[in-house]
Amino acid sequence: IVLEVSGSIAGRVVNKAGEPVAGAEVLPVASDPVNNRFPMRAAKAVRTLSAEDGSFEVAGLSLAHSFKLAARIE
Repeated sequence: IVLEVSGSIAGRVVNKAGEPVAGAEVLPVASDPVNNRFPMRAAKAVRTLSAEDGSFEVAGLSLAHSFKLAARIE
């Protein structure tokens, strides 16, 4: 058995008024270590939806990259 070390990011999605946003899709965007840019979308498996209180946790992230998060509601 080989275990891979991974990271997670937790937080809360809120609107401009500071109110929680439920059901927002949270998308991690990985950095490109060569160009120090953030063009790489993370795998669909690590996307998540925010809970009723706006909280979320994105797990299974590579420790080899930095991440920015985007949130959207459909």
